[in-house]
Amino acid sequence: MFSLETPRLFLQHLEETDADALHEIFSDAETMTYYPAQHHRPAQYSLPPCCGA
Repeated sequence: MFSLETPRLFLQHLEETDADALHEIFSDAETMTYYPAQHHRPAQYSLPPCCGA
């Protein structure tokens, strides 16, 4: 996995385990004030009809 680190910043590829932390960030109104779009996490994920769900 590639990562980039400086004294003040650490960047790495997102992983599935990051979903809860990102949801918390995207759910914070103050944090999202200048973000161009709001993100919503569905209560339940489901496959599209073509996938036999």
